[in-house]
Amino acid sequence: MKVQHWLLLALVPPILGSNLVSEMYDEILELAIRFASGTEAVLQKQPTLEVPLPAALEDRVSLFRQQVQRLQEQHSLTNAAIGAMDEVPLYFSVGTSGGIGGGTLLVRRCSLEASQAVVLLSCLSDGAILPPLVILKASSHALEANHSFVLQQEDMHVDRATVEHWVEVVWRRFVPSPSLLFLDCFEPHTVVASSVVDVKVAVTPSGCSSQTHPVVVWLRRKFQALVHRLWLEGSAGKNVPTTREIVDCVARTWKHLQAEGQDAVRKSFMVTGAVLAPDHSDDHLLGRAELLPDVEEEDIYF
Repeated sequence: MKVQHWLLLALVPPILGSNLVSEMYDEILELAIRFASGTEAVLQKQPTLEVPLPAALEDRVSLFRQQVQRLQEQHSLTNAAIGAMDEVPLYFSVGTSGGIGGGTLLVRRCSLEASQAVVLLSCLSDGAILPPLVILKASSHALEANHSFVLQQEDMHVDRATVEHWVEVVWRRFVPSPSLLFLDCFEPHTVVASSVVDVKVAVTPSGCSSQTHPVVVWLRRKFQALVHRLWLEGSAGKNVPTTREIVDCVARTWKHLQAEGQDAVRKSFMVTGAVLAPDHSDDHLLGRAELLPDVEEEDIYF
């Protein structure tokens, strides 16, 4: 059955006012809202910072930024103690267009479990990019290799235990306490947010990650593009990489971003309002997508 535009227009307002929001994937809700608002670009690629939100969500974004600023002032947090994390699925199967995954459609996979690997990617507002936690589809055991923390799981399931493991081996190891962590409304994130004590968690409003999440606005897309390029350069026509090749691609990408991406990461926190001056002198930076380096969209097939 085809879903008509008028039907989405009728359904989205009740969804926004219901308890269903917290139970939905951020990307799914964002797709529905933007499609209902007549944003044609969403049919081709994931929403980016320059794509405006509907008015109902803009109000949520403003309130969220005010709450975050109060948290930072209350706990006197430094830039080295403010960060963000997001899960980045990687698909290495070659599509019909010759690239990984074969296109840039937003709705491509129904779950993280469908990918060849998932990377828990995080950064800090001082520009630091933390070691990525890589989850591979393989027999269950953990190891550390080439600047990456690696988990091997048969089911590739990102749940509460996975996120808690990341908090222990990455966040608490490299970030001073107390700290502030930005996460989207993915259910394991909200569960962990209510259980950690020394980490203040700011859960971005549903459907608003493209405007409020520092990892989403640039680092996630750049990371995917670099992994894609490295794989194509070294794959020699292979369809699917080995687990070692995936880890090597991720490690090389992280090393490159550490050297070249720190300024863009710092700006990502400014343009999303994750870090703003108390006197509002930085407010003019909000939403300024042009401050972030371009990402070669044609290289993103995830």
